[in-house]
Amino acid sequence: MAKRGSTRKIRKHRLYTYQEAGDALGFTAHTTRSWCSAGLRVMRASVPHYILGADLIAFCEQRKAKRSAPPNMDQMYCFTCKEPRKPLWGM
Repeated sequence: MAKRGSTRKIRKHRLYTYQEAGDALGFTAHTTRSWCSAGLRVMRASVPHYILGADLIAFCEQRKAKRSAPPNMDQMYCFTCKEPRKPLWGM
């Protein structure tokens, strides 16, 4: 099952490395690195690379909003793919 990290431990005015961001959200450093290709803004001017806390919060909230699309009145959530779908035989 997919993890859902809570952004409550992230401070918006702090800089995070990949490892620190992953620890705060409950993910691995590799996962936070892969978010860079998905659109997370990273400061790459220096080594180690830093992520601004406000950017990390905005990215996580944006991903959460994509996942939770409200279904129509004739739909319900599928348990396997987590997408709104019409029930079998219109039940």
